[in-house]
Amino acid sequence: MTHSSLRAAARPGVVAAVVFLTAAILGAAAIAYFEQQRLALARADAAALADDFADILEIQIDRALSVTYALAALVHQGEGRIDGFETTARALLPFYENVQALYLAPEGIVRQVSPLETNEAVLGLNLLEDPDQRTEARLARDTGRLTLAGPFALVQGGEGLVGRLPVFLEDAQGNPLFWGFTMAMLRTPSALAPAGLSQLHERGFEFALWRTDPSSGAVQIIERSSPATLADPVNQPVPLPNATWTLSVSPIRGWSDPAGLAFKGASAVSLALLLAALAGLLVKSKGDRERLEDLVRERTTQIRARESELTRAQAVAKVGSWTMDPASGRVQRSAETERILGPHEGQPCTTQALFGPVHPDDREITEQAWQAARAGEPFDICYRTLNGERLSWLRARLEPAPTASNGRGCSVGTLQDITEHRAADAALRESEAFLNSVMEILPVGIWFLNADGEIRFINEAGKRIWGGTRYVGFERFSEYKAWWLDSGKPIEPADWAATRAISRGETSLGEQIEIECFDGTRKIVLNSAVPLRGTDGAVTGVVVVNQDITRDKAAEEEIRRLAFFDPLTRLPNRRLLLEHLAHAQAKSARSLQEGALLFIDLDNFKTLNDTYGHETGDLLLRQVAERLNGCVREGDTVARLGGDEFVVMLEDLSTDPKEAAAHAERTAEKILAQLNPPYRIAEQSHHSTPSIGITLFCGHRESLEEVLKRADLAMYQAKGAGRNTLRFFNPEMHSVLARRATLEVDLRQGLLDGQFFLQYQPQVDDNDKVTGAEALLRWRHPQRGLVSPGEFIPVAESSGLILPLGQWVLEAAARQLAVWARHSETSHLSLAVNISARQFRDPHFVEQVLRIIGQTGANPQRLKLEITESLLLDDIGDAVATMTALKSHGVGFSLDDFGTGYSSLSYLKRLPLDQLKIDQSFVRDVLTDPNDAAIARTIVALAQTLGLGVIAEGVETQAQRSFLAEHGCHAFQGYLFGRPGGAEDLLAQSQSMA
Repeated sequence: MTHSSLRAAARPGVVAAVVFLTAAILGAAAIAYFEQQRLALARADAAALADDFADILEIQIDRALSVTYALAALVHQGEGRIDGFETTARALLPFYENVQALYLAPEGIVRQVSPLETNEAVLGLNLLEDPDQRTEARLARDTGRLTLAGPFALVQGGEGLVGRLPVFLEDAQGNPLFWGFTMAMLRTPSALAPAGLSQLHERGFEFALWRTDPSSGAVQIIERSSPATLADPVNQPVPLPNATWTLSVSPIRGWSDPAGLAFKGASAVSLALLLAALAGLLVKSKGDRERLEDLVRERTTQIRARESELTRAQAVAKVGSWTMDPASGRVQRSAETERILGPHEGQPCTTQALFGPVHPDDREITEQAWQAARAGEPFDICYRTLNGERLSWLRARLEPAPTASNGRGCSVGTLQDITEHRAADAALRESEAFLNSVMEILPVGIWFLNADGEIRFINEAGKRIWGGTRYVGFERFSEYKAWWLDSGKPIEPADWAATRAISRGETSLGEQIEIECFDGTRKIVLNSAVPLRGTDGAVTGVVVVNQDITRDKAAEEEIRRLAFFDPLTRLPNRRLLLEHLAHAQAKSARSLQEGALLFIDLDNFKTLNDTYGHETGDLLLRQVAERLNGCVREGDTVARLGGDEFVVMLEDLSTDPKEAAAHAERTAEKILAQLNPPYRIAEQSHHSTPSIGITLFCGHRESLEEVLKRADLAMYQAKGAGRNTLRFFNPEMHSVLARRATLEVDLRQGLLDGQFFLQYQPQVDDNDKVTGAEALLRWRHPQRGLVSPGEFIPVAESSGLILPLGQWVLEAAARQLAVWARHSETSHLSLAVNISARQFRDPHFVEQVLRIIGQTGANPQRLKLEITESLLLDDIGDAVATMTALKSHGVGFSLDDFGTGYSSLSYLKRLPLDQLKIDQSFVRDVLTDPNDAAIARTIVALAQTLGLGVIAEGVETQAQRSFLAEHGCHAFQGYLFGRPGGAEDLLAQSQSMA
């Protein structure tokens, strides 16, 4: 085997190995990159899930421990003494399901406990001296804050958590004096069950809830899904009263994805093998061509060098010869020619004698060659012969011999069977076409450069990546602009990966660069270059592989943006704000510089949304964000919490709180001035004003959530002051919240003790006959007397107590209807009951009403449910379905306060109503205000058009009644006909009017 043959045999393997190695490395880099992105997304999802469960756990424990404030209020009220503690405690415990026991510990010593049974062992325990509890007990006393301690072994047995609220009373000089603790005990693990941490395991996560024991500093496991150690968990802090727990979560099957990695690895290896095979095939086909050309040259040399051995040479070379007399046309063929053409049995002086059985399509070219031969001219043709079904390609050549002395010469020619050469050429061309087609369909750009840096090949993907929509060719490649992605510095010609591969033999993998195409577009490209080397180790060229990762980078940035930025305004969201706030607190703790948090809420934004649509509201929010950014310094933070709520965080204001407050106030006034001018949206002018709450912070005096809560409370104080103003946080707000919490506790106790009752205000017709009444809820508090519904109804709504309270009202009203039905003088009376929005949207509302009617025996046709317009706005379809279901059983509906909400004929037509109720705000001034009079007339006319009844409330004078009756209103309610009273008062009034 020749040296060239050895080189050709070795070269495909080398190229295939290099291409395989390059593709494998690139595939591994891509797999690592995308696996990193997948892991980041998985951890972000796990953190969000842990955050949700941490919030639920925090809310459950805070709610359970709020009972200590109620006990503290009783201590204050009794000036250190609580009479009837056992009765009070037993009344409170049913409302706090997770609380197992309540304690009083004057001077830190447990003196009273409820329930006493199973808890006698704790009596007399000195919390401030007990080795297991004194650290956290003293922490509660010294900080003056509610403190959650535990879990730890309880003196009375078992394990539990204890919330201790230090109580301070004033001494004779008005100084706070430590009285002791009010305490609530929660047994574990039952106290943690409402948080539903077990759902984490059902959703594919292992978890561990733990804390750092303040006494020992050791990690204390509170609850876990399994005893195994979590693998690289996500840790979510759970802020609790004067303490912090940590919820750690980790996927049950770990963060890795072996199946996905295996699939991606197999795909990468398969692609690398395919590329290696294709590259080896390309090099091998080139070597085959070179060998064929060498063979032809070798055989031609042999024929010319060994004319004396022509017959043998022809047999070896498969080249026949012939001679021809141009004058006579007689042909003589050699043995090899006979073998190639086959024996000739026709005329000796014909075209067939020279060229054999010519294919019909090639007869013209052979005839022309025959005529040239007869004329003594040379020719060199390729043609086909057809022997039966065997098709052969032949090459015939003629070189005229010199004319002899007698004037005659003999022409000599050769004949060669080139069928195999043709087949080899066709196979080579097919192989090259296949390889080129594969290279063209690859999704990555592939370049081949020679040792001089000249581009010899580029596939279509490479042209698309670098050319964009306007590829300009090899010769202008040096004009492309590119920059290093990490530093943004331009890439010099000597720094190109291909240049370094050629000049220094360097292999560059996965370099991230930014390029500018000739059409002006910019792309981010993953660029790799691998040098090609000859058998002597010298660089013979370079393979460059490019991958357009512009979309991948954009997706990576989008993931970060979605996690930390508000998609509408591009401002930091709540998550990023809390990170910035935590950093600011840590910074201010070192520098003692005060910071400020400004909580901004847009006034009446919901009205703008409802009137002009959410698209207009979104455009206004974007403009608000732009104006806020213009009001702060470069280092300050502007964030959007959601809806129309924004937060501005100011840092490094001053070490003097007064100066810091003044700075924050100036910034808030600037914001007020910037947000007050009208907003131009869709060729319309819209006006919006802000309410701003301000609180200062320094170090870790308050938790992150506490700082936000204070700013939020201050904002609500600004709204209460008339909106479009600012207010600083006032500690008195806490007392308001405490009073609200006390009222909620009293509401629960009132329901338990039967402190609520109904009064009935009569409803009359044209003839002053009592046709029915409206049931009105009243609360007689044992200490405060009658409490206004305007005071306790909002608390019941916000706390959820409106549901049991509303059910009680329905039951009481139904029982009264049943009583009236048993007496002829009252059997005709109907009863209207107000239904709250939360009660109406309860999925069991229809079932509840029908059950009450069935249990009390009330006539459903005498029951009328009063609903408000605002209740119908969220989901008109569900409202119609609920009303229709009750209507089918005879229950009637009245639309209360009609005209004060967002009245719309489109939904009014769909509702199965029986009656419209004119609001008393229109009745009050119906005689003096033309607008109110017009509204009242319109409501009556509308009711008549829709076939509905109409009743006016708040009728206090005979003139008002006459006006309404004159315009078609024939049902009335108000002080003119009677004030709310008991059922017996209504009966007496009914008999007096009869």
